[in-house]
Amino acid sequence: SDQAISDLENKVLKTAVLKTDESAYQVGTDEYDRVHTAMGKEIPESDLLDKAKLFGNTGDLAIREFLNTGAVNFDNYPALADYKDAFLIGAANFQKRLEQNGERVIQGETTIYGRLVDKDGNERKIAGATDIVTIDKNNKVRIYDTKTMRGKVAKDAVASRAKDWSDQLNMYRELFKYQGYVVEEMFILPIGIDYGTFNDKIVGIDFTGQLIEIPKDDKG
Repeated sequence: SDQAISDLENKVLKTAVLKTDESAYQVGTDEYDRVHTAMGKEIPESDLLDKAKLFGNTGDLAIREFLNTGAVNFDNYPALADYKDAFLIGAANFQKRLEQNGERVIQGETTIYGRLVDKDGNERKIAGATDIVTIDKNNKVRIYDTKTMRGKVAKDAVASRAKDWSDQLNMYRELFKYQGYVVEEMFILPIGIDYGTFNDKIVGIDFTGQLIEIPKDDKG
């Protein structure tokens, strides 16, 4: 319902603000660890990874724009402009899936926060930003996280990263549960990136809108 959408947007999301140095989130006067920090993961850096991160981050925004308006102004996303035809096909396929399932997309940044107990039994304040969040007529939430990967989206590439993806999305799921929402399903929306013969620039993408389902862990 419209009220459910409003509640999710205004009461749960958009209240955690990423600090300027990106080290943590701020919720009121409290500081919340980022999900990657809570997972014990450091975000690696390199020129290629920076390009992939830029592509992925702008991809999230462009996909949400397409889902909310039916179009994308690629002037706002120069990293995607050379691949707009392929990008629009993938986005349209993804949109069709959401429509068939009766899902409505939460607009804007979807930051979720809460207090979770870690493996040592200590309570930690954790926050994270999910890429695309939907809610259906039964008020059940689905999480879609876009991920870039080298080359075509292949089973071996997916398998090599499945554990990290599962840990990340299941932590998001626990944060939604903390806020009173049931996460029905979680998916990776993969974008393969071709870095060319010399592995130094983006020359193509593999984006069809296919989804990789992430199973729920044993916490329920």
